[in-house]
Amino acid sequence: MIVWSEKLYIGSQAEKNVKKVQKKLESGKTVLGFFLITRPSNNSNLFDILPTAELLFPYYKRQNLLVYGIAKGKEEAENLVVSMLEDVYRATDGLCCKEYFETE
Repeated sequence: MIVWSEKLYIGSQAEKNVKKVQKKLESGKTVLGFFLITRPSNNSNLFDILPTAELLFPYYKRQNLLVYGIAKGKEEAENLVVSMLEDVYRATDGLCCKEYFETE
């Protein structure tokens, strides 16, 4: 199941198609060229960056995937992560990503 963060970051190239992409992903389809920035799969990472095609693997079908950001293309995903980290650092005075994205 995909859960979208209340503070969802959207890359500028992904912005015009974001609702369509979200619906496809929620229905179990993939959208080529799009990447999700998600809660990390382990405590050593700040985020995971996943191509949407990876969601077709059985592992992800069994997970509750909390999505912090969506981007079109790997480069946009990397740039979006930089923006996200800058905002997290300003808001938390550190790199407390979970605190920033998962508290209201």
